[in-house]
Amino acid sequence: MEAFENRRIVLEATGSGRYRVVNTTCLLGDISYFPELNALFAEYFAAPPPARMAMQVPLPLGLLFSIGCVATEGE
Repeated sequence: MEAFENRRIVLEATGSGRYRVVNTTCLLGDISYFPELNALFAEYFAAPPPARMAMQVPLPLGLLFSIGCVATEGE
């Protein structure tokens, strides 16, 4: 959940917010964690959720996943 919280902080600091996210890229160190990622995604983003691309990749430092996003600017 820390990665989602970090996203929230960055988005708000730039005048945007999670409700303005239109696209995400989720990198998983092990694809077997996808159900947990799905649960976090549903909890963090309101319906309808933003577009998402998810894939398994080797992540450094023992990370389980990483998330990047594209959001529109705030008003």
